[in-house]
Amino acid sequence: MNKDFKKWHDRKGNIDKIEKRPFFHEREIWFCHLGLNIGFEQDGKGDDFLRPILIIRKFNNEIFWAVPLTRASKKITLLL
Repeated sequence: MNKDFKKWHDRKGNIDKIEKRPFFHEREIWFCHLGLNIGFEQDGKGDDFLRPILIIRKFNNEIFWAVPLTRASKKITLLL
């Protein structure tokens, strides 16, 4: 699978120029630009390289700890 790292690099430069940062709280779900990753990590999707994340801990107005989520619904079968 060929990855277009240049496309992500260009998009990342535009994201860095955004001066107004969003206001967020713990336990919220946001879509974030997670980019194009090396190896087997899941990449962001679409032209904006977006994935949903759950904000676990807010450290200040620009730094947080989050867990990436999936956009696909999966049927879970429990075997008892």
